[in-house]
Amino acid sequence: MEEIIEEFFDHSFEDVVNEDMFERDYNFPQSKVEDYIMSVVSTPYQQFIDYVCSHYNPKPIENSDIPQISNYEACTVGVCQVMKFRDNPGMDCVELGKALFTDDVERKEGAFFKFGENQVKGASFHGLTHCYYKKWFLTCLGFIYPELDNELQQYLAARTLLRNPFFYLIISEAKEKDVNIKKYMAGLSTSTQIRRSSSCMHFFDVILRQCQIENVSLHSIYFDKNEISPTLVNNESISDNYEDLADRQRNKSKNIYVILPNGNKIMRKNAIETFIATLQYIGLSRVATYKERLFSGYPLVGKIERGGAYKWQKEVDGWYVYTYISNDTKIQLLKDLSAIFNLNLKIAYEDFGDDKSKDDQIESAKPCIADLSINRLCSIFFDVSTTEKFFWFISILQICFKAKSNKVLIRQIVIRMIANAWYPIIRRNLSFGYSDPLSKLTKDLHYKLQIPLDLNVDEIVDLINKNITDPAVSNALWRLSRNTPSDFLRPWVEKDYICENKDESQNKTHVALYSIFDEYIEGSYIIIDKNWKAYLQNNYTSLLNFTYRQLAKFIKLRNKQIIDLVTLLKHNNDTIAISQTDEDTHCVDRCSFYVLNTNKAGYIFNSQYDEIYTSSGKIIEFNKRFYRVILSEDNFVVREIKIINNKQAVLSNSIINALFDTPLYTNFENKFDLDKIEDIRIKSSDGQHEIKVLGKWYNNKGKLIKNGNQQETVSTKTFADLSNSSNDVMNEDSSFIGKYIRLFPSHAVGKIINTKITPRGDKKIVIQTFDGEVKEIYNNPYLYEVISPSKVPNLIKD
Repeated sequence: MEEIIEEFFDHSFEDVVNEDMFERDYNFPQSKVEDYIMSVVSTPYQQFIDYVCSHYNPKPIENSDIPQISNYEACTVGVCQVMKFRDNPGMDCVELGKALFTDDVERKEGAFFKFGENQVKGASFHGLTHCYYKKWFLTCLGFIYPELDNELQQYLAARTLLRNPFFYLIISEAKEKDVNIKKYMAGLSTSTQIRRSSSCMHFFDVILRQCQIENVSLHSIYFDKNEISPTLVNNESISDNYEDLADRQRNKSKNIYVILPNGNKIMRKNAIETFIATLQYIGLSRVATYKERLFSGYPLVGKIERGGAYKWQKEVDGWYVYTYISNDTKIQLLKDLSAIFNLNLKIAYEDFGDDKSKDDQIESAKPCIADLSINRLCSIFFDVSTTEKFFWFISILQICFKAKSNKVLIRQIVIRMIANAWYPIIRRNLSFGYSDPLSKLTKDLHYKLQIPLDLNVDEIVDLINKNITDPAVSNALWRLSRNTPSDFLRPWVEKDYICENKDESQNKTHVALYSIFDEYIEGSYIIIDKNWKAYLQNNYTSLLNFTYRQLAKFIKLRNKQIIDLVTLLKHNNDTIAISQTDEDTHCVDRCSFYVLNTNKAGYIFNSQYDEIYTSSGKIIEFNKRFYRVILSEDNFVVREIKIINNKQAVLSNSIINALFDTPLYTNFENKFDLDKIEDIRIKSSDGQHEIKVLGKWYNNKGKLIKNGNQQETVSTKTFADLSNSSNDVMNEDSSFIGKYIRLFPSHAVGKIINTKITPRGDKKIVIQTFDGEVKEIYNNPYLYEVISPSKVPNLIKD
């Protein structure tokens, strides 16, 4: 055993084979490499850890030893499959990035390079790839790795990571005490440490999972950016200055808070996030109209991104918010916006003395139950391919109904998932689908643990907990907890990769159902938001019935012979404490309705989360009335949705129908820009319904009104007024002046009256429409078309 460990850490066998693989027509020794891998994975992991702890590694940690990956699957199986499929010809980072991205999205070459570089370097930490003259090749391990099953991949990956100096030194220290990996990342800037920390913890998750499988004892490994560790300068300790460093760090924790007119407080974990959350409260589309102050020519909120090396802006809900400003400026801007829009906001500094008080303040700033995004909860089963999400939520509901603590170990939720799925799978032989992992693992555990047929859910949970160290149980818990906790949060937290949802869930601006954390002694866990927990407890039966109804719809095609799937699925559930009759009556009395808008359609759900209305377009609510809004190339249509009862809704006649050449239509640039609508008034007596957009009222034909039905005169700015209030410079080029154009997407028809050049050199044209409005747009052929004067009368309607 000692010989194989020495050979493994010396790379002696692998180096010989890797060198020979460069030879033309080389016959790869598959059986020898497989025997080598089996000898490595069959050696107890404790011996590898002991070797790490007893052998001094003289190689210092370099920045390249600290991983930065985007997706763990891509940097292991993905890289190996791509290179092996191409017969391992040697690939550069750009080629790898293009091969690994399969979404057909156009990207800059730099994006492909960075993604490919991160993944192939991540693979090299496992000994799967190596670089030769700026080209990356598979090693003998990488050639075999995709053919191994998941268990062997885990066993091999946990061992190969120990050969990297970064992991080598941290594991050797973790044998003796808890380790903050920040201590070993001193060569990186603070922002880079934070960015790479999640990647590092993904790799440590592999190591510590193997320790759990093989009962190897290690202390906790974590990343804490705020922990100040003694460092060395010129070989002299500066730990004596610890208090001074701590004081400086506390000074950086200065935050701001905003008090709303109703007394609620907006405050997030730092000033930038508080600033963004307040702008979202005001409305980003409304803030976009604020042009009194620009930042290097860019507005506070706009659609144009400023390039460069610095992160000047943050992208929020499709807008670019300028955040590279001081806290004093943030406070002054919020005060200005409050005055302009008559919001009566109170903004001030909040200086925290320590991290604990900061956390407490942030926790208290969370919204009340009425402010929770119930519409997002309705969409948790919109995109499912297996049954895992259904049983994950059922298990969370059951635990919330009984538990007092908001902290729940993920493995306990997964155990309850198996227990809830056991009756329909084992006793009633329901089909969840051939590839459903929960079904397969539940069957495996049933036969492995010999679960008696007369047990209920809680008894099965107890039985699995008693066999928690069994390899079959460990494997099942690991497989079911890999993606489900993060994937379930997609309605609240949507990132490009599921693995990023875990870190983003801790961002309190999302107000997600729960946050995910890693603890390598007890195991990963979630913290359920306290307001969400209260909501889950108060609506336990409705939510449970909603989940079972959705699950029944999902598996109905595979179980057509079963008439009442919902009853069968709930049969062995002993935790329902509220009768169905009582809950139904309560829901009818409450009559709450929730609106959800997606890119494809708008939905209305009742208090029991039944979908009672679906339609194309967007659904909005004003004064307890619901309206469907559709913006097309030709007109803007609003129709009321009448709620008949708690189970039914119908679409009424049109109440607003504005054609493309009306003042109302020109307010909207695209179908996602409907937040400009501020109110709708229904006048049933004369049918002259009215809609308020950006502070102005329009009638049901889209005409601007004032004092009832009187036509309001449009105040038209002269070109001289515009030029005096702008930093733009007049352009001597008059070739455009006098031409007739049609604007996109509003299709408003107008005449070019002048041209401009902005301080950044961009060309703009000034148009006066036939409605009397003066508009400025960038001289971009995608924004307008030039039309002949003879066509103008046909395009303008009285």
